[in-house]
Amino acid sequence: GATYVTLHDLMRIAALSGMRINEICNLRVEDAAGEIFNVRDSKTKAGIRRVPIHSDLKALVERRSKGKAASDYLIEELKAPESRSKERSAKASERFTAYRREVGVDEREEGPRVSTVNFHSWRHWFTKALQAGQPPHLVSAVVGHEAGRSTMTLKVYDSGASEAQLRAVVESVRLPEGVPISSPVGPKMGDGVRVACVCPGLIETPM
Repeated sequence: GATYVTLHDLMRIAALSGMRINEICNLRVEDAAGEIFNVRDSKTKAGIRRVPIHSDLKALVERRSKGKAASDYLIEELKAPESRSKERSAKASERFTAYRREVGVDEREEGPRVSTVNFHSWRHWFTKALQAGQPPHLVSAVVGHEAGRSTMTLKVYDSGASEAQLRAVVESVRLPEGVPISSPVGPKMGDGVRVACVCPGLIETPM
């Protein structure tokens, strides 16, 4: 569906890395160097990790890094609200909710009025690595889960799984069939353009 290139980039990174939206939004250019995402800021201790950059994300990362200083944010257009200064992902998360509603993506269990589909659902897509036969403890190491790692020597990246093993996990995951690898060209969030999805095309109006 048509939306900001910001969201298209975020969705692709999430689907092919297993990272949380806050982890992605807090990445600096230097955290995406050397074909590795270096997650320094996470909600859990297990979340502090390094994730090999999927081969399908290399062009995106290069585009996002070009001409920037090492300390610049990879997703530079996001701004944290004054009331939540540490949540650079807040607006993107809100916009994703509007986007999925616009394209008709919704799922509700009997009883609750809240949809079970949200940006976090992209982490569930990364379980395709398990379906591809990757060891659960290695998948846990990539996505930053403690479960499945506590009884193994995988709590620390360098002393546990090798980069080759973790890269195999990442590369075993693919985008859904029919979804292009490259994000569509379009405005970013914060460009002063309002993007609304209408079938079959795209409406752009001044904000």
